[in-house]
Amino acid sequence: MPITAPAQLKDLLEKQGYAPRVSADSVFIAIGGSDAPYTAAFTFTKNGQLQVTCQLAVLGDFPEARLGEIALAALDANTQISPYAFAVIGASDIATKPNTLMTRTLKEWADKNGAVFYPVHPTSDEVFGRPVYRTIGDVPERVDLVAILTGTAVDTLGRRQDLVRHG
Repeated sequence: MPITAPAQLKDLLEKQGYAPRVSADSVFIAIGGSDAPYTAAFTFTKNGQLQVTCQLAVLGDFPEARLGEIALAALDANTQISPYAFAVIGASDIATKPNTLMTRTLKEWADKNGAVFYPVHPTSDEVFGRPVYRTIGDVPERVDLVAILTGTAVDTLGRRQDLVRHG
């Protein structure tokens, strides 16, 4: 029987030994144990899809120089699941901005692996030759992964409804 509601997923996860928390449209579980206390969120979208979001780390858990490696590992894992498109919120190609290196790395990875790369930024028109979308809601297709490269990532995640509506 397919799982189509948070209550069903909660029951399944409890049987697996998890202690899920449930909201109207989502189920949250702690992952990683006491050494890495992160969260996985399972959100049931209005169009019948299940969006899974896993926190892999928090800034400060690893050297900043490894951020690209960690992000690419997440993208590589995603390719095992399905063809994909991804958006980069806070994308930049301005040399003095700290998110430019990560944006370039993700764009080059997309080009090499046949992924679709959507830069998102509220004030830029073009990033590395690609048109920029003002919001994630402006991206023309469903994206499988969103990388948030802003100094206000917590506020950006707070606008989760915009992300859920679009994907």
